Amino acid sequence: MKRRNLLRIFLFSIFTFIFGWIIKKESENTILQQGDSGEVTGGGKGLDNDEIKFLKEQLTDTKTKFQDIVYQVNGLVKSTDIGGTTFDNAPIIQQALDDYKTVKLPSGTFMIDITGVRPPSNRRIIMEKDTILKALPHKTDAYTLLNMASVENIEIENGVIDGSRELNSFLRNGQRGHGVGIRGCKNITLKNTKAINCFGDGFYVGKHKALLSENITLDKIESDNCRRNGLSVVSVKGLRVICPKMKNINGTAPESGIIIEADAPDQFLQDIIIENPVTENCNGKGIGINLNNMSGSVNLVSITVNNHLDELSGYGIQLSGMGASGGVQGTIKIDNPVHRLNKYAGLYSLGYNVKNPRLIIEKPVVINCNTSNSSGPDYGSGIVIMNNTNYYDFENIGNIHINEPTVIDDRSTKKMQFAVYINNLATKLCENISIINPLKLDKGLKPLIYWNTINSVFLDSRKVSINYPASSLTMHSQYYTRYISNRDYTGGRTITLSNNLPKGSRITFIIESNNYLIIEPDATTTIIPSGQMGEYIRSNVVGSSLTLEKANDNLYTIIGQIGTWEVPKNVK
Repeated sequence: MKRRNLLRIFLFSIFTFIFGWIIKKESENTILQQGDSGEVTGGGKGLDNDEIKFLKEQLTDTKTKFQDIVYQVNGLVKSTDIGGTTFDNAPIIQQALDDYKTVKLPSGTFMIDITGVRPPSNRRIIMEKDTILKALPHKTDAYTLLNMASVENIEIENGVIDGSRELNSFLRNGQRGHGVGIRGCKNITLKNTKAINCFGDGFYVGKHKALLSENITLDKIESDNCRRNGLSVVSVKGLRVICPKMKNINGTAPESGIIIEADAPDQFLQDIIIENPVTENCNGKGIGINLNNMSGSVNLVSITVNNHLDELSGYGIQLSGMGASGGVQGTIKIDNPVHRLNKYAGLYSLGYNVKNPRLIIEKPVVINCNTSNSSGPDYGSGIVIMNNTNYYDFENIGNIHINEPTVIDDRSTKKMQFAVYINNLATKLCENISIINPLKLDKGLKPLIYWNTINSVFLDSRKVSINYPASSLTMHSQYYTRYISNRDYTGGRTITLSNNLPKGSRITFIIESNNYLIIEPDATTTIIPSGQMGEYIRSNVVGSSLTLEKANDNLYTIIGQIGTWEVPKNVK
């Protein structure tokens, strides 16, 4: 009997010692003292099954209670400590995430292997602003340091994820080394988290196997010096990106601050809202939206970008989406973007399929772009809508509507070619495009060029595109303005109407001096109801105006007349 009691006491002492050591280690010096007023009894030479079951239940219950505390991770080795530049802290962090619901990491730089850490569901990670998880030296293009896949209900605060691209000896092309990955996840929130020096993307949001991501919030995230993109959005339903900052993205295409780009037609780009993004000095675009791989998808697209500011990137915003099997339905809305000092165009649409989502751009502002001094208007203009045979030539481009744009070039030597350039250099047409009531189009620039255009409109109620030519000129698709005035004439001048202006083009002629303004169609064109083919109209009566519309090939129609206009015979 005495031996049995001694055995019980001995085994219980061992259990108590181990249990206390675990609790002490995992609760940051919290000492658990639990009194047991009862006597442990049992039969045989050891603890019986009921006694073992009771002790396991007690341990599980206590562990669950301790999961709910804020656990301060101990035992991490800073990079400045002895051996810290080669020590892998990832297993320590991973163990804490496995055991506790809320984990707090201290200040400092901590090296981790590129296998990274994988938070389970229902976790909260709190880092200091100067907590840095930095990748150890490696030789691969594929990793995710903070990797969330098929999990839900995770919050991450602060911290810097450093991909250590300078420590990557992988010299071949690659782009999959990411800082933070969110794949097939639900209810994920990141706040004030930075990703720097990644071999691929700073942040990645997409699917995992058959699961897409849903209800993702990225609040005040930042990316700097990442090689591919600051943030890639591939498949998601419900994404809020609030006040992100993306800068210095360089290394491999697309080299952009934020890219929204599905990989396949079965993916989703739905309910995406980006508020107040700031992008700077990205080699590619500040923001890119590419729908090429969604061609023919039945999944509606809904994307909103508000108050985007870009400086010094290749393009402020680039949009594309020309697929072989048709477009995709939905709406893309971009409000109040401001693009300054871009290497090429501020607002750039390349091959945007007319069957793609209705694209509405409200009050874009483009300032002093084309710092590369490109001589081509397809790259060097303020706002560009185009396609070319080097891209795709499956459909017409269009379904683009720009309201109240501003284009300014206030440099002493202007570098932009046109304020607005619209052209399909491929064999298809530009269709369903509208430029409505510009706020300002720089007077030193040609206001608008548009070729191969149908069912499109340029309205200018503020007359900001008015031209005051001092000499005669030909009005054609390479040189179009909505209003022409004779204010600066020193004698009679002739405006020749080319036959290649797109159908629906309107021009209003305004008389502001007593010098003749002569409107002359080319030899194959008629103005109705003025007279015969090739006959011209003129006026020098101040206050008079005349509005013409290109009705079809070889025909302009008078749709508005004020004052006196005449059709002289055999004289000019």
